[in-house]
Order: sequence, then structure tokens, then C-alpha cells
Amino acid sequence: MIKLINLNQPKAIPAVFNTEEEFIKYTVDEALWSSLPTGEISTMEKWGFAKIIDDTITGENGQSEDIYHWEANMNTCIDFWNNAVQGWEINIGEQL
Repeated sequence: MIKLINLNQPKAIPAVFNTEEEFIKYTVDEALWSSLPTGEISTMEKWGFAKIIDDTITGENGQSEDIYHWEANMNTCIDFWNNAVQGWEINIGEQL
């Protein structure tokens, strides 16, 4: 079990994840949302997330565009919560 606690809002209910996969998916989504104002690709790569290209399409004007998604491992996710954003605590393996 992984518990993510918002230290800036002590009365907030922690986010709880039963598996690493759930935690990783949540973290990628949160990192993506956090990176949008500053430049998604450069910021996500700076934080250690991997850009996975699913397909490349070519538009009518001849310009190509990549269709992609982001992936991470546990270490990348823990680093994100500990270093990229402020005010969060992660408890791994603790029961509620």
C-alpha cells in the first residue's frame, strides 16, 4: 500500500494506492498536469519521465507529428513527489 499525504492541507484525506501501477499512473497524470504551464515535453523529461512514441502522423501540409504517452518507474515517481513538487509525503507499505 502506498499513501500520498498533502502536508499543505493537513485535514485532506490522503490518496491511497493498493499497487505500484496505480501510484505510477496517478503520478504520471499529476506530473503531466503540472508540466503544462511550463512546457510539457521539456519539463516531463527533466523530471525523469519517459516519452514513448506510439505513432507518427503526417498532416495535409506535410508536417509530421508524434502521438505519444508518458511512462515512469517507482523511483521516478518518488523523486517527483519529493523534489519536483513541494508539500507531499509518501508512505510505502504502511497500513492506514
